[in-house]
Amino acid sequence: MKIIDYHYIKSLILPDDWVEVEAVQGRRSEQTVRSFAPKNDLAVRIELFYRGLPVSEEAAIALRKTLSVAPKLLFDLNSKSELSTADLQLIEGLEEVLGNIGNNQIVNKQKGRRGPPFVLLKLEALIWNDRPLLGARGYFKNPENNKRVSEFCGFFINAKPKDASCIVEEIYLQAPSEELQMKYLPAFQQGLSSLQWLN
Repeated sequence: MKIIDYHYIKSLILPDDWVEVEAVQGRRSEQTVRSFAPKNDLAVRIELFYRGLPVSEEAAIALRKTLSVAPKLLFDLNSKSELSTADLQLIEGLEEVLGNIGNNQIVNKQKGRRGPPFVLLKLEALIWNDRPLLGARGYFKNPENNKRVSEFCGFFINAKPKDASCIVEEIYLQAPSEELQMKYLPAFQQGLSSLQWLN
C-alpha cells in the first residue's frame, strides 16, 4: 500500500496486508488523520496526523532548537545518568509539540488522577532520510492504577520548515500491548525506511 502526497509526506509504503481504516473521531476540523491497520489486528494502528494549526511561538522555538542538534538522545528512562537542567528545560518546552504524549512523567509530577497519562521511555532528535525529526517511545497508562493501556512509537515533524510558523505532523504506531507493538514494529520501521519528503 502506497500513501502519496499527504502534507509533508511525498510517499510512504506500508505492507500489502495493511488496510486504511476509519480514524478515531473527535479531532478538530483543521486537523486530518489517516489510519492504517493490519487486516488481522485492527486494534494496531499506524497513523499520519496533521494538526493543521501552528504551535505557539515558544513551542516552535523549542522544536527548532531540538531539531538543530540532531542526532541526539534527549532522554532514556533506562539510562542511569540524570537529566541535565538544560535537557529538562528542553523536554518541558516540547510539551505542546508532543501533543498527547507531552503530559508525561517529566513535566507532570502529580500522582493519581492528575498524574501523567503517558510514560516517556525515550526521546531523541533524529535525522531521517535527510530530514530532522523528533522520535519518541513510551506507553499510555491509567494514572489511577498505573496499568499500561496503549504502546506508542512515533515521530514529530515540522511540516512546513520554511515557514515562520510551525505545524506539527505526526507518524506513529500505536498498539494495545507490548506484544503487538513488537510484532508490528518491523512493518512500521520498514514503512519509515521508504519515507520520502515533499520539498
